[in-house]
Amino acid sequence: MRKLPGNVWWLSRAGSLAGRRTGEVLVETILDHYVESLREIHSTGYLKFWIREFTPYVRATARQFSRRHMSLTEKLLRRV
Repeated sequence: MRKLPGNVWWLSRAGSLAGRRTGEVLVETILDHYVESLREIHSTGYLKFWIREFTPYVRATARQFSRRHMSLTEKLLRRV
């Protein structure tokens, strides 16, 4: 281990510190979002929050499974 150049030790420590800091930033960002969402749920109410957040997904799902919706495969087959 003593024969390794100094820059290898520096690079190892720098990589370790960068990884730790990246983890801290990621966790901090996720927790900040979680706390903000909880505040918003508390102020608007769970049902209103849920409706506002999930309505676009429910609509998109309904459109996707609509009988009038043509799948990509159907579109490609019609071209052929």
